[in-house]
Amino acid sequence: MLTDASAHLLNILQVNTESTDTGPDGRWGIVYLDNAVPRGWSKHQFAGHLSDLKKAGLYKQIDGDFGRVKLED
Repeated sequence: MLTDASAHLLNILQVNTESTDTGPDGRWGIVYLDNAVPRGWSKHQFAGHLSDLKKAGLYKQIDGDFGRVKLED
């Protein structure tokens, strides 16, 4: 179960998807992380909620600038 803040971040990541790919584990979007930081959040808050999404299987880090966000199964 996601917190409201993590669910909010998931939505922002999905809205800011720049490209998509589909694999055996569903449909994923590639997102430029700087475009998805909620207004007023610190880097630590952002990283913490990304970690929550990663634990839930909804986010995968690509590098320091980009990540993959789960769009649908």
